[in-house]
Amino acid sequence: LVGLETDYAWSGIKGSTTCDLGTTCGTNIRSFGTLRGRVGIVDGNWLVYGTGGWAFANVNAFDLHDPASGSAWRNGWAAGAGAEYKFNPSWSAKLEYIYMDFGTKSQFTNAGHTPEEISVKANLIRAGINYHF
Repeated sequence: LVGLETDYAWSGIKGSTTCDLGTTCGTNIRSFGTLRGRVGIVDGNWLVYGTGGWAFANVNAFDLHDPASGSAWRNGWAAGAGAEYKFNPSWSAKLEYIYMDFGTKSQFTNAGHTPEEISVKANLIRAGINYHF
């Protein structure tokens, strides 16, 4: 099986770490989406697949030292795998894992400092019910 899948979601994915002078730095992925190819093997009612392609996200990053923050749309890539089971002619259930990487880039500059380099990655595990037209 070969196909194309796209998705978009609002999000509350947050992460933080200790940065300059022991203060907190972090990110908040406000929303994200992907456009991915899917390649899989069908066996009876089961589909097992791999997926990969383009990812994008609206990321807010902050540093509480000054304080400073900035938001930006980020581009990256996504890859993962999943399984889907068709439990009647029109409905299926799926479970999938997706890794997204938006790279490292300067997103804002603290007053009197160099630009903040922000690295953004996310791991997703999703379960879903699909209706087949």
